[in-house]
Order: sequence, then structure tokens, then C-alpha cells
Amino acid sequence: MRKAIITTLSVLIVLLFIACNTRVNYNKYLIAIDSLIVQQPDTALSMLEAFPTNSLQTQADSAYYGLLMTEARDKNYIIQTNDSLIQSALTYYNGTNDIEKRARAHYYSGCVYRDSRKKKEAMTQFLMAEPLAEEAGEKRLLSLIYFNIGHLYYSQNLNTQADSTYRLAAQIGEKDPVLQASVLTQRGLIQMEKGEASYPEAEKMILKALSIAENSPNIRLKESVFTSLCLLYNWMENGEKAIEFAKRNLGVQANPDTCYKAFELLGSAYYQISQYDSAHYYLQKALPTKHFATKASIYMYLADIAKEQGDLATSLEMERKYSAYLNSMQNNSQTDEIITAEKNLRFNSLPEKLNTQSISLILSIGIPLTFIGILAIFIHVLFLRKKQNTTHPIAAYIPEEIHEEMFEQSDVYKKMKRIIQSYKTNGGSAEMMHKNDWRQLITETDKCWSNITSTLQSRYGLTEDEIRLCCLYLADLPASHLCHILNCTRDTVYKRADRILEQRMGFAHKEASLKNVLKELH
Repeated sequence: MRKAIITTLSVLIVLLFIACNTRVNYNKYLIAIDSLIVQQPDTALSMLEAFPTNSLQTQADSAYYGLLMTEARDKNYIIQTNDSLIQSALTYYNGTNDIEKRARAHYYSGCVYRDSRKKKEAMTQFLMAEPLAEEAGEKRLLSLIYFNIGHLYYSQNLNTQADSTYRLAAQIGEKDPVLQASVLTQRGLIQMEKGEASYPEAEKMILKALSIAENSPNIRLKESVFTSLCLLYNWMENGEKAIEFAKRNLGVQANPDTCYKAFELLGSAYYQISQYDSAHYYLQKALPTKHFATKASIYMYLADIAKEQGDLATSLEMERKYSAYLNSMQNNSQTDEIITAEKNLRFNSLPEKLNTQSISLILSIGIPLTFIGILAIFIHVLFLRKKQNTTHPIAAYIPEEIHEEMFEQSDVYKKMKRIIQSYKTNGGSAEMMHKNDWRQLITETDKCWSNITSTLQSRYGLTEDEIRLCCLYLADLPASHLCHILNCTRDTVYKRADRILEQRMGFAHKEASLKNVLKELH
């Protein structure tokens, strides 16, 4: 009722404004709607939906209407995959000198591509909107652009780039509390993925976002924060807290589609503390979802629950369904080359930003400096080789911190991160670890931790599979990520780790953690 009254009053105010003019000018009507779209997006959308589109008399009005309708739908969290309206607006504004509307048209074109999961195209549009928004002095729009670019980086597991872009969005949009909370939530998720040592910092960030969200009417913000806290406390193995925020997330749901995901989240939280009856109940409530990734995740949990309860027939059936939905999801997935899009756009815009003189200056200074740098490195390497014993590799002179950085740049580490990201976004991965990948992981681990796998094999008689698990623990990945790489449940990971500690290394139950023991060995 309150929403209807606000909408009616807004429409009356706009109509009175128009009546004061000598003739009806729909462009002025659209301008009035534009003034409402940030603070009252639901009202603006209602007015646009009631607008007689056959009354649009000029190309400018049609373009403006298309821009506003796309923007209003986006601000009301309506998924848009049809880009006909915004593309017409974009074509028009690209032929004008209206920098502000050109920036908005490119940005909301990117939003439609984002909703369509065309990340490369979305990145291209956001990057085209960025300099236009900056030129127009539209700080609010610029902060949204950077936030969305950050999200695209995050979706591709480019967490370093994502974090720095989120920081930039927060800096520019410092007066927007919803944006600040959204940034804190996303940066908290990035901290979570760094490993257990970063969990306190992640918790601090997301709880700060929670304090903003609790005082905001924005339901989507609350959902995001509650979901992130549930995931965090699951990873921290704080089951009660995970369930608390999963329930709070369920309590603010309005959309049936997201409600299914909330049921799945609560079911998985109960699963983590072995309350299988409650987990089964909520997971079953989530099954009507049409989202393949959510379905795959549900069947994975149901298979594990049935196995724990001794119902092997049901477990096998659930695993079959899990595989079927995982395959369907992977068949529908697309490769998104957002970095290629960024490089292409940055390269193509370079001549506009640098004149011939500055390029010449860069070349005249940069090439000699680069040559000198390479020569210095070459001489340094030769010097080290001359000093060292021939039986010791030059890697022995490189500090451990550099080895760790090299490890994170290795192909096998990047592949593991891709597998983890695929599970995070799609519920499964088309990639898996092969023998050559495991060999490379062991090699990279030995470089970083002084041939530790030889010690593990000679001192404790660890099998190849056990050594692989130790390498994954030394990579400082959370157990929730290890289960994706090993294609097993988190409980299985813990049981294998406990078996290594107790049966192979001789530590009493819960006396120490495998990760700490391994690092002390080094």
C-alpha cells in the first residue's frame, strides 16, 4: 500500500510539472523519471512501464526511454538478457556529444552482457564507459563501473586485480554506504580464499558490511552479506554461526529463485555439523530450482548424506544425478576472455592517450633501461653460479618468499585456482588434476619447502596420494577448496589428514594440525 501511494504521488507530481508547460513534452517526462531513478528505482520503473511508448516522437526520446528502462530494471535487480533497448540507445548516444549519457549507455550495455554471462563483452563495455564517466565527472557512475569490473575479475579468479579495483570503487564512491558494504563483502570473500590465516581479516570486513546492511532497506545487500558470513563461518568450522546467518538469509528472501539457493545454503550449513536430517530437509526444499549449479551442489550433498547413513543405493542415485547436472552445466558454460578484452581495449585507446612525443620519450628511455636491467640480472646470475657449488641449483640462493611467489605463478597452481573458481561459480569443474599436474605440484612444493616430499616419504613412508594431500596443505588452501581439487567431500579430506597425523606421524588425535606439522618440518 505504501509503495502504491508513493508511486501515485510521484506520478501526480510529474504530471503537474508537465501541465505547467504549454505543451506535453515527453522528453521532460523522461527527465522527471530520471531524477527519481537513483533514490526511487521501483517508482521510476512503474512510471516507465506505464509510459505509452507509441508517443515517443523523436529518436532522442526513444533512446532516452531505452536507457532509462534498462537502468530502472537493473536497479530493481531484474535479470536482463535482451539488449535491444540499450543497444538502440547506445547507437544513438555514440553519435552525439552527450558524454554523460554515452557513459551510462555503455555501462548498462555492460550490465546486460553481465546478466547474459558474456563476460568478455561486459568487460569491453565497462572499460569503454570508464573514461567517459571520468570525463563527465560522474563519480557515482564511475564507482559502479569499477565495482562491476572488480566483480568480473573476481569471477575469473583474478583476485589481486579484483581487490585493487574494489578499493578504487570504494575510494570514488565513499559517500555511498551500499557500495561501501558491497565492496567490503567482496573483499572479505577474497580474504577468505587466501587461507585460514586471513579468516579474521575477512570476518572483520564482512561484519563491518553487516553493520551497514542492517541499517539499509536494500534487501539484496542483506542477502549478499548474510550469504558471505554463512560461507565464512562454514570455512571457519563455526557451524552455529553458519546456520544463524543462513537462516537470516532465508528470512529476507522475496524471489523464489534466490530462495532455493538460500535453502541450499542452510542445508549445507547443517551438513557441515553432521545434522543430516535437517540438512536433507532443506536440501530437498531447494531441489525445484532450475539452476544447474545449485542442483548439482544439492545432489552432491544428498549423495554424501545417504552414504553416511549407509544407504548406498540412494547415494549412487544421487551421484548419478549430480554428474548429470554437472555435465549439463559444463555444456552450457562459456569461456570468457575478459583479460583479452581489457588488453585489446587498452591497446586500442593508447594512441588517444599518448602523443608521438611521449611515445618517443618512453622508447628512448625505456629501451636502454630495460637492456641495462637485463644485463645486470645476467651478470648477477653468472656471479652466483660462479660462487655456488655445481651440485646446488641457483634456486638455493633465492629467498623462500620469492619461491612462494613463483609457486603461485606456476601452471599447476593456476589450474587448481581455476578448478576452485569453477566449483564456486558453477558447482563443478570440467578440469581435473592429471598425473603430470600432480608431478608439477610436488616439484613446485619441493622448490618452496626444501625437498619436503622426500623427507615425508623417507621418514614417514607416505604414499603418493598422501604426499599430494600434504602438498595441497602446504599451498595454504582451505579444506573447502581441497575437496574440489581432490573431487571428494570435505569430511574425506579431514579424515585423510587425521590418518596421516595419527597413523603415519604418530601424533595424538587433535594434538596438532597437519598444516602446522608440515611447516615445522621445513
